[in-house]
Amino acid sequence: MKLTEIIGLEEIHAKKLEKEGITSVEDLLPLTSYQIKKIAKKIGVSAQKLDTWQEHADLMRIKGINPEYANALNLIGVDSVKELANRSPKSTLDRIKKLNKEQPDLLIKLPTLTQVKGWITIAKSDDTSDNGTDVDPDDTTEDRKKKKTSSGSKVRVWKQDPTVLPIGMRSSFIYTSVQNGPKDDKIEIIGMPIAKSDKNNDFLFDFEKKPKIFDAVHTFTVVRQVITMYERALLRQDNSYTGFNWQWGNEPIKTYPYAEYGANAYYSRDEKALKFFYFNPNDDNTKPLVYTCRSFDIVAHETGHAFLDAVCPDYLVSWHPQTGGLHEAFGDLTSIFTMLAQMDMCEAIIAESKADLHSKTFFPIMGEQFGEAIFGKPSGLRNADNDLKMSDVSDDVHDISQVFTGAVYDILADMFETHLDMQRYDPAETLFRVGYRMALLVINALFLNKHANATYEEVAQTMIELETVEEFKKSILKEFTQREIIGVKLTAPDIKKEYSYKGCCATLQRDEFQGYIRKARGK
Repeated sequence: MKLTEIIGLEEIHAKKLEKEGITSVEDLLPLTSYQIKKIAKKIGVSAQKLDTWQEHADLMRIKGINPEYANALNLIGVDSVKELANRSPKSTLDRIKKLNKEQPDLLIKLPTLTQVKGWITIAKSDDTSDNGTDVDPDDTTEDRKKKKTSSGSKVRVWKQDPTVLPIGMRSSFIYTSVQNGPKDDKIEIIGMPIAKSDKNNDFLFDFEKKPKIFDAVHTFTVVRQVITMYERALLRQDNSYTGFNWQWGNEPIKTYPYAEYGANAYYSRDEKALKFFYFNPNDDNTKPLVYTCRSFDIVAHETGHAFLDAVCPDYLVSWHPQTGGLHEAFGDLTSIFTMLAQMDMCEAIIAESKADLHSKTFFPIMGEQFGEAIFGKPSGLRNADNDLKMSDVSDDVHDISQVFTGAVYDILADMFETHLDMQRYDPAETLFRVGYRMALLVINALFLNKHANATYEEVAQTMIELETVEEFKKSILKEFTQREIIGVKLTAPDIKKEYSYKGCCATLQRDEFQGYIRKARGK
């Protein structure tokens, strides 16, 4: 179908689009929002106009919807086949009739109710109504293929944890294959009623009616989101990346949402497991149980430990306190990066913070419900938005970890402020892209320093080397210098000293990990 068949797309526009490789209506369909902005600028039209043409192209895929009808549907707010599928035939026709009265030259002939019903029936059966996914602007992979339809699953999860009322729950999409359980080739839920998908292979359960199954799906989903995020980041850095295995091999990690009673959550290499516990605050059984699996932050944090142990296994058997600090900081940063990998979470963060990442919101605060229940701290277990320097903290591993976490958070905030241009771009989209960029930098810098006893300075210098934008290189150097990670000679750690891991999550406090440390120290 010729481009000029779209209402409002003139010959001059068509010729310019052809120079960009868009020669037909069908070529408009896979364009991402980033590509639309880029191409619109090149051809001299607004991104909104090009986006509207794409919406027309999508609607014209439906048999019987000609350019005039696509234009009319768009004007009454139907901007995609997916949206059309949710409309009432009679209401849609009534709105078209009203519009045609207001604009008599809009349509040569009104559609019939039978026609509109037919369009909506086809739209409901359509499985290709998504126009693609956003692509990072720095991605120059030449052989990127157009989006393929997926047989993945919709799920429902807590956005952060049950106490963060402004954001509550959300639906999410897992593009990889999910089996009943839920489980897949990397994750298996243990000790819970089996969650069975519906006829669409979706796992959409009501928390009030089936809390155990909801919790199983939520826990599985967060673990899967962490894995997917970091695998994408590693693949982005190295096109030859073929995937990972857990530290023990290709056996799925056993994930226990209701492991047992206790104020605890941890990753265990020996048990090949992630375990999330439940407890009454202060062991007072008059208070409702707190389930650690319901905390997005805690599940993401512990999964971060598991993933880092898979790709940097020597970290867990290192005696150096900064290597332990990297492990703990990576858990906290994983919570942040995984939130930023969800566009609706970015929108919630922007709304709550008014686009100020240093404002006091739920975003940089880890484990609200867990922290309040155990420590009486409504601000969570720890706060990533801090100004700590190495000279400000003790040599306890938890304290050390906060310096690295705070540095990365401030670099992220600086990048966001540098990119922020609310007149041109949605701040949520900017945050989404910056979050991905930081996740990519951190996981790849760690991966390139996966030797035992890696230090903060080694990882920081690698982040600077990996960053391609000079302004961001300077920002990273400045932040790590201010934190005394680069450029300051600190007292060398002592292999003979037993460093405290108090305050770290249970993964690094358990006898299993402490045994690795003793062995690394030769004891």
